[in-house]
Amino acid sequence: MNRETSLQYVCAMTPDKLPLLDIVVVGPFPEDESFIRGGVQASVYGLSMTLARRNDVRSVTVMSTPIDRRAESKRITGARFTVVHLDVPWRFMSSSVLHLRRIVREASALQNPVFHIHGTGLLSAALCLTLSLKRLPYVFTLHGLAEKETWDQLCRHRSLRNFVHYAYFRFLERLLLRIAPRVIVDTAYVAQAVRRKRGVHVVPQGIFADELSKARSPGPRRDMIMSVGAFSPRKGHDRLLEAFKRVRARHSMTELVIVGAIQDQEYFEKLTKRVADFEFSDAVSLHPDAAREKIVALLNQANLFALHSQEESQGIALCEALAAGLPIVATDVGGIPYVVTHGKDGILVSFGDTVAFSDALSALLTDESRRAEMSAEARRNCIRFDWNNIVDAIVALYRDL
Repeated sequence: MNRETSLQYVCAMTPDKLPLLDIVVVGPFPEDESFIRGGVQASVYGLSMTLARRNDVRSVTVMSTPIDRRAESKRITGARFTVVHLDVPWRFMSSSVLHLRRIVREASALQNPVFHIHGTGLLSAALCLTLSLKRLPYVFTLHGLAEKETWDQLCRHRSLRNFVHYAYFRFLERLLLRIAPRVIVDTAYVAQAVRRKRGVHVVPQGIFADELSKARSPGPRRDMIMSVGAFSPRKGHDRLLEAFKRVRARHSMTELVIVGAIQDQEYFEKLTKRVADFEFSDAVSLHPDAAREKIVALLNQANLFALHSQEESQGIALCEALAAGLPIVATDVGGIPYVVTHGKDGILVSFGDTVAFSDALSALLTDESRRAEMSAEARRNCIRFDWNNIVDAIVALYRDL
């Protein structure tokens, strides 16, 4: 039985004939559900919570990898859901690899474990090698293209530190793609980029569409452009500000709101200074590390979404903007065209072309009927990114292992 046939066979079986699964998810999980930092954390959270509600899953154990050195070790146990937050044993983030034995030991007590490893890191690579040697079932999700992103960072700012950063992640990413038997990527763009012939499955990162659709207000929205993305040069917020200057000259009542986790403190401070120097600084607001409730509220107040990113494998923020019914203006890069359909639910322009970007924003701000058409299309298209519609394909992969 080949892989495609076996997947069809698994999907066709009735739940009462299938063994219950014990899923071990390894990746960053939020310590506070109201503060989710970044797309990988959002993906691990959404997948884990959706799996825990399934009747064919007996238990979900999340081994939460740290995202900064301040992480504390703790354990939160529920009936079918356990989260083990791992700390950073030593001064370097990569020292989290010392938790390898603990992760394997936790899983050994489970009846029917399947591992799902997220993200490019030393712990992910060591765990994949260990599980391969032990012949234990696992799937690896590649989040973004670390080699390309770190190369772009090196090109923006040539330094020894950025070169080492690039070489390190290039090695880890290539190693993971070589040894993992099943690799999940979020768009066809990433599948083409990894250039691996077998074992690559395109499954998008998900969102909770109901959360945003239920919060959607039927009344008029503010004349506001919303952007969600980490404060990092890759997200291109500086170019968005440049485009907004031109927009503001034509639409004097329009405001811009940018929300995101601070990944680069120096970049965030530069943006803050740039906003303060604007003639219309009161029209721009930056919201670092905002609570989830605030992000949802702002999405449902805005009438446009903008992201001038240099690189995206998919972009969960774009999917959430669709669910909020926001027409999108974004860059035609990476996996974005697989999320935003140009001319239907948004407008895509070339990265770096701030004039075209501002023209697209102005055109939508002026044309209310076109905004309404794109908003309706956005709400229809967001369903393909809902976790409830995605997780079946992932569980089928678990069972195929």
